Amino acid sequence: MQTDVIMKHFFTAAACFLSIISFAQKTIDVDKTTGVPQSSFYSVGGEPFVNVKFVRLTSGTPYFNDEWMKGTGVSGTGIVYKAGVLKLDLFDNQVHFLDAGGNDMIATSPLKELILTDTLSGKSYHFVHSSLFASPTIKQGWYLVLAAGTIGLYQYFSKMISETKPYGSATTEQHIITKDEYYVYHKAVLQQIKKLKDLPAILTGHKKELEEFLNKNSKNGSLAEQLTAAVNFLNNLE
Repeated sequence: MQTDVIMKHFFTAAACFLSIISFAQKTIDVDKTTGVPQSSFYSVGGEPFVNVKFVRLTSGTPYFNDEWMKGTGVSGTGIVYKAGVLKLDLFDNQVHFLDAGGNDMIATSPLKELILTDTLSGKSYHFVHSSLFASPTIKQGWYLVLAAGTIGLYQYFSKMISETKPYGSATTEQHIITKDEYYVYHKAVLQQIKKLKDLPAILTGHKKELEEFLNKNSKNGSLAEQLTAAVNFLNNLE
């Protein structure tokens, strides 16, 4: 009986992963991986991280979050890797983990999905790698899932570095600037959305309903929140 339950959970998790590959746009529920056979994150392989690039960094961060977060990784073949903590470098698109000795390591095996959880707030962040999208011309790296369904909404954190030398100083300072970009994935096409009013021209299936929704809700929240609300609204119409 217990074996049947475990196998049921296993096939449920596998189905969730395959839906991401085919972009049915259904977000993985981390809680439902409980009981699913998982591999140690150490088995993805890694190399020691040596910070030589950002030794003079005075502002900004290359990471999604400077703090270590509880994490789970998924390989391209659907293997789930459970980690104690992870850190996602969005500048070099590298996944960091801690080995048994507490050393900072960079994962060397390719991962297609990441679930990062803030243990204080309990909020989870689901990232998918650009290699899961059909188009090879998109920006490479990790995309945060904001909405899932027939239409997917993603946030891309574009990291840029600049260097300045303060007056009278012999030391150059580094600054990382993060620019938020938003993309919708629909009918196997990933398109950037720069303004909320761009949505009806791209997602024409329910143009009238969407325009009415935006007229009533366009001033509520940040751009990310407004886009998420609009895409969720459209997905509920499908």
